Amino acid sequence: MVLEIDVGRLIAPYVGTSLYTWTGVIGVVLAGMTIGAFAGGGAYVFPRYIHATRSGSIVETYEIDPAVTEIARRELGSVPEKTILNHMDARREINLRVGKKPDVVFGGVFRDLTVSSHPTTLEFYQELSGTISDSGYYIFNMVDKKRNGLFFQSNIKTLQKVVPHVAAIRSDEESKTRNTFVIIAGQKSVSGLGKEFGSRWRRAEELDLSRGVVLTDDFAPVEQMLLPVLIASAQESK
Repeated sequence: MVLEIDVGRLIAPYVGTSLYTWTGVIGVVLAGMTIGAFAGGGAYVFPRYIHATRSGSIVETYEIDPAVTEIARRELGSVPEKTILNHMDARREINLRVGKKPDVVFGGVFRDLTVSSHPTTLEFYQELSGTISDSGYYIFNMVDKKRNGLFFQSNIKTLQKVVPHVAAIRSDEESKTRNTFVIIAGQKSVSGLGKEFGSRWRRAEELDLSRGVVLTDDFAPVEQMLLPVLIASAQESK
């Protein structure tokens, strides 16, 4: 079972070469998936992908705005008829869902430097941890400095408060100032998932997290953390 948050951003600009990294991770962790629950419909790209590549899979989405679903259906033709649609707030409702727990949770795909704070906090990760199966993983994209930015460190440190195994894959984008990372976390060891990524794969224990802070619903200054990246990116684009 898979659960995704904000899937539509996956195909947005600035994902760049991280798209290859992202799909590489998907190929590794979704091998045994039969049921998918998506929190956030977006462009309904992944529900369509799962229906197309894993015939017989059950796909369920949580999208708060019915207009998003209607636009995706009318303009993109990307809402599969077999998808079970739930128009409700995913963060509020996801823990109320019944049935088999998801094997993979796809989290906020932060395509650029505009990041909502609420899906980055300790409380949010704690809510999700009760939703994922013991052998499952939580995965999301994020942008930060080329190496070990404050937002990156803080996300990893916050996740470590909830689950014992956390790793990161960098995408090595062409930018000299920023990079896109794929973070994977869970109760089960992540060591065997990084073979194809070589030196771009690092477990949390191998990372410098000395400047990171635990993000909470009361303290998650993500915009301030990403401000140096924004300034550097603006200067690079001149």
